Amino acid sequence: MSGGPVLNGAGKMIAINGMHAYPFFDPYVYEDGTRPEDKRERQNIRSSSWGVPIATFAQLASDFVP
Repeated sequence: MSGGPVLNGAGKMIAINGMHAYPFFDPYVYEDGTRPEDKRERQNIRSSSWGVPIATFAQLASDFVP
């Protein structure tokens, strides 16, 4: 959870590193609102690196900047 940039193959920043592998809450929700149902599926998700997409960050940034 460094907050560092996530870059694409062209070197453009596409996201910000933003999810810890073992968060304090249950963040694993698919776009359709469903959640992973079995332990193996959760482990596969947890093993991935997660980032906050730039578009999402830009939309929410004003909530965090005075």
